[in-house]
Amino acid sequence: MQTNVNKKIIPMINEFQTHIGKDNYDLIIRIQKLLLEGYPVKIERTAKILNDSVEHISQIIKRFGETDPQGDIIGLSGISLIPTPYKFRIKNKLLYTWCALDSLLFPEILDVEAEIESVDYINNNPVKLLIEGDYLWWTDPAPLFISSVNNVDNCNIRKSFCNGVHFFASKKTADKWLTENVDSEILLVEDLFEYTYGGGYTGCC
Repeated sequence: MQTNVNKKIIPMINEFQTHIGKDNYDLIIRIQKLLLEGYPVKIERTAKILNDSVEHISQIIKRFGETDPQGDIIGLSGISLIPTPYKFRIKNKLLYTWCALDSLLFPEILDVEAEIESVDYINNNPVKLLIEGDYLWWTDPAPLFISSVNNVDNCNIRKSFCNGVHFFASKKTADKWLTENVDSEILLVEDLFEYTYGGGYTGCC
């Protein structure tokens, strides 16, 4: 049985909440959960389900989201139906996240089990993870590395943050990226989820 000792992912979720604003947070999460169906979501349907106005939902989507040519919601604050390098599979529904860190945060935020597939940013070697809520079950390869950006523009989070957050399958490729991005840092994915197992893989090298 897996036991989470110290959820280091929680401060990052709190930071995500700060970036989008506390007043918007709950509404955005509820809309994201509609996107987990795996299909574009009509703004009118969203407003009806959430007992909100079309105007308010439209404002949220315009500020934080993505729409298709028909005006339907296809992405919002890190979760998307538009392909990115970060596949986010939930119950055979394929979605995507805007960056590597999003894929670590959203299993906890949305309370789901997600299998994540991506590639090493430098050499394109495949990486996979399985996360259930706040538990990291495994990574392949292990250990797995992720970059993080220290300076974020709240007016353009995707450009200033997401575009600098990537997975790396080895310390060698992570260090190579870091030499060209000295204002950033490299973290072990496992260190974001402090946990123990009753047996099997423990996160040790």
